[in-house]
Amino acid sequence: MAGPSSSSSTKIPPFMFKNLQIVGNEMEFPESELTFLSEKIVDFESLSANGFNVKQYFISQGWDKYFDMLNGPIYPDL
Repeated sequence: MAGPSSSSSTKIPPFMFKNLQIVGNEMEFPESELTFLSEKIVDFESLSANGFNVKQYFISQGWDKYFDMLNGPIYPDL
């Protein structure tokens, strides 16, 4: 087995960094463009029927109880 090499073939060429810009995690847009959708559930069955079987990923990470709560009753007048 060969030892580690000091020159790696996976290095990114310097010219790739020429046009990079560092930006924050925030987006700026008018608040008037936001729409609040009450009682909008996450419909895993519909997603699955359309070829996006993602429920298993959320369950494996322990998110199932969160989605049960999120998809539960909503009381917008409280």
